[in-house]
Amino acid sequence: MIPRNRAVPESWQARLDRCLGETEWRDVFYSVPKTRDLFLNLPAGRERTLAISAVESYFRKRLESMFTGASKYALSLNNQTGTCMDLLFFACGNQRGKRIALQIADHILKIRKMAGPSSIELTESTWNPVAGCTVLSPGCTNCYAMRLAGRLQGMGQKKYARTTRKTGGRAKWTGHINLHEESLDIPGKWRAGRLIFVNSMSDLFHEDVPLEFILRVFETMRETPQHTYQILTKRAERLEELDSSIDWPSNVWMGVSVENSEFLERIERLKNTRAFIKFLSLEPLLGPLDTLDLRNIHLVIAGGESGPDVRPVERSWIRSIRDQCLDQDVAFRFKQWGGKRKKQTGQKLDGGTWDQMSAHALG
Repeated sequence: MIPRNRAVPESWQARLDRCLGETEWRDVFYSVPKTRDLFLNLPAGRERTLAISAVESYFRKRLESMFTGASKYALSLNNQTGTCMDLLFFACGNQRGKRIALQIADHILKIRKMAGPSSIELTESTWNPVAGCTVLSPGCTNCYAMRLAGRLQGMGQKKYARTTRKTGGRAKWTGHINLHEESLDIPGKWRAGRLIFVNSMSDLFHEDVPLEFILRVFETMRETPQHTYQILTKRAERLEELDSSIDWPSNVWMGVSVENSEFLERIERLKNTRAFIKFLSLEPLLGPLDTLDLRNIHLVIAGGESGPDVRPVERSWIRSIRDQCLDQDVAFRFKQWGGKRKKQTGQKLDGGTWDQMSAHALG
């Protein structure tokens, strides 16, 4: 309703006055032109000069004046060209539940503030200071990163050179590891906080990643407290071994991947670390896990395998994990049923979705 570089019709002004409950928006949204014409006259009326960040600040202050509290973050809903069309806020009217409600809303809106999108569920961005890996256990067989690295290597990207080879028409990890020092300072260039998945194209605790380089990765995470980092490893033995050498920041979630009951020991090794937030990634789930001890675990994520040559997950496996999380009071997130067309199979379990977040992870 606010045109650019011309007066707002009186009827429009009246509507905005009623909608916003005050008239100060006229001074906030508009400014008097400072550029004179050829005859040194100032143009009549006002011009719109407001940035989206200022619009966000204005509406947050209005919400704070009307409710007991409003979220620190707003979600920008953009059109196909990336132009902001709407801003989504959360406001709380109940004084008694204000603290926890705003804490949850701030976390949700923060992690949904997409500035560098990632295709990984629950994650905004990926950060890959290491490239390359080695097949370690059955969960690695159809690794999406292995396929993607093969394509990137074929495109000539030096970061992925020699990380894969073609076997049986498919890309397979060679075990060659590339350390990408140029990537170490990337998170420091992102001012707004993000939820960042670390090393989606490798395993930070791979045996060929030097401790010195691992510590430099942790130094970057410690120096960027505005971000929240997720690290996932199958190499829980090395994680436990290096734990005493790591200065764990509170903004790091540390997780292990467990695909079947043969690798439950990874969970115990994770528990032995001093990481502040510990989570489990039970995906791709390849067998039942009916005896989980979730003490000192803050979040469990489960899901089926997707992509070509998938190994199907059984509903009873997912239900068992969900029920164990409920019994042990641990947050549970069911990501997907998977399959060749994961969007069609979706993520509903017994008619609903499970997207719980740990109160510890929310901070």
